Amino acid sequence: MSGPKCSNYETSEEQKRKERERLKKEEEERERKRIEEEKRKKEEQRIATAKRLAEEISSLEVEADGLSAEIDKYAAVGETKPQSAVDALAAISKARSKASLARPKIKCDKNSNTVLLDARNELKEGVDVLKNALELMQESFEETNRERINSGFAVSFDNIGERNTSAEKREDASSEKEALAEMRRDLNEELDSLENMDLSDELIQKITSIKRRGEQVSSLEQMKTFLAISVQPLEKECREYASLVKEIGDTFNRLRAKYEFLAKEVGVAPKTFTLSRGAVKTLSAEVDKLEKAVLAKREQEYIERSVNEAMEEMNYRTVGSRSVEKRNGDKYRSVLYSFSRGTVVNVTYSSDGSITMEIGGVSSEERAPSPEEQAHLVQEMKDFCAQHKEIQEELQKKGLVLTAHKYLEEDIKYAKLIDKSKYDMVESVEEYSEVIREQHQNTKSKTRHVEEV
Repeated sequence: MSGPKCSNYETSEEQKRKERERLKKEEEERERKRIEEEKRKKEEQRIATAKRLAEEISSLEVEADGLSAEIDKYAAVGETKPQSAVDALAAISKARSKASLARPKIKCDKNSNTVLLDARNELKEGVDVLKNALELMQESFEETNRERINSGFAVSFDNIGERNTSAEKREDASSEKEALAEMRRDLNEELDSLENMDLSDELIQKITSIKRRGEQVSSLEQMKTFLAISVQPLEKECREYASLVKEIGDTFNRLRAKYEFLAKEVGVAPKTFTLSRGAVKTLSAEVDKLEKAVLAKREQEYIERSVNEAMEEMNYRTVGSRSVEKRNGDKYRSVLYSFSRGTVVNVTYSSDGSITMEIGGVSSEERAPSPEEQAHLVQEMKDFCAQHKEIQEELQKKGLVLTAHKYLEEDIKYAKLIDKSKYDMVESVEEYSEVIREQHQNTKSKTRHVEEV
């Protein structure tokens, strides 16, 4: 039977096991690289954060020096330096010492981030105290000079109560500013600690936004409202997310990376997943489904590769190929192999896994074969019969198992021409009509020669 030969193959159990092992090793290697890359990025982020803290510290040190110099100027003209400023300068000095020890260790010591963060916060707190102290000294200096000017430098007992009331108002205002500054410091420290958690980019952006808005709050009441409405819900969200990362983060990241790789291999656009227990469950199911699809795809690729190797080992040369997708979504790929002069073996791989082999004459246009061409093509089909059996034997050696087949007998109705203009040809092939014409002429010449003799 040498008409069209349709076969279905699958790989042997041994080959399937090898492919599963190969996929597993690929996954392990990808996971190893993913973890290494994750560690590298985290270290880069840590170093970037440490450098940013070091820059902030340098700016705060300059600001602290400037404030200290201004305070000394007012102290030199008789204004009393507040004890809070004295204490703040001592704390600033200690913070600077800590920072100077940590700066050289940024790249090699992970603890340097904690030290620099503490030093930055202490410096910030000290700078805020110095600002308040300087403001008090400035107000006191201006009030003293104003009173002197108004009284003509004379002593008056009439406005003692007013002076005391003014001083009390200054103290109250100063106390509120100090309280607001302390709340803002506490807020920023809390937000800094949240930023150091393993959070999503979206949550980090929310923290950055909260920081900016916190700097714009101008009263204690506004700050209390801001903390209750904006900060506390965000803090809860961050801590819940960090807890979830600790619980299922590694599993989620591993499954997501595997899912994205498998989806890419089978040509499926990957969906977006955010960390949640439900996402882990969904990803696990998607991975199982895609893993089966990948193994099926690789099995088909192995079958096609084995067929191509078997054909080449039996001296069939690849002369052309094409891929087609029909309107109903079915896909198939055809490969043309050299057979005899002007003919090829057309091997077609269908999306349902079937492989069809048939003989065809080569033409440069789409047309039906002539009766003479049909007769010759039937003979070509017969010649291919024995070779097809050898191809099957070679495929069996390569671990392919024939699961179904439909072999049709040679018949004139299966004789057809293949329009090479529809294929990507890699080798020139004679047209079958020319070969038949040449054979016909040779036959005539032989006949005349015999008659003459």
